[in-house]
Amino acid sequence: FPAAILVLLVSIPLTGWPFFQLFDEFFVKLNAMIYPPEAITILHYTRLVHFLALAYVCYSLVDPKAAWLEHPRIQPLYAIGRNSFPSFLAGVVLSLLGGIAIDHFGTSWTVAHGVNFSGMALLLAFALGMDRFFKSKSNRGPSQLPVQHKPLPVTQNRSEAVSLT
Repeated sequence: FPAAILVLLVSIPLTGWPFFQLFDEFFVKLNAMIYPPEAITILHYTRLVHFLALAYVCYSLVDPKAAWLEHPRIQPLYAIGRNSFPSFLAGVVLSLLGGIAIDHFGTSWTVAHGVNFSGMALLLAFALGMDRFFKSKSNRGPSQLPVQHKPLPVTQNRSEAVSLT
């Protein structure tokens, strides 16, 4: 646990936050040395270590049986987990659209936060829509349709009957 916290604390200045860019150019240069330019488009080992450390800290701090996880306002977030692959694909598309919006409107603090919050809201709306789609009665798959059996043919003669032994 302490090692994961240390990884997260060390990574804060390297994330490129404007505060640290204004504070010291050292962090900008260190970030450029640690993260190669292609680290944004690939799963760089530093990103993987940061993600695993963050997941471990969250797992350690949150009790899975905590009462607040059952609160009605938290329940919609479970839709993203239930529809994780479609939500991931929607997130990829929303990420591209968010990048276009930032290129078009600029990189100000308000634009970045507006893109992030609207992206989270759209992702949640997409996941809730997927939940509603999969739970709707009009979208019954083959396993939920009533099975219609054909009657077995009646044989007149014992010799025509198939023996199962």
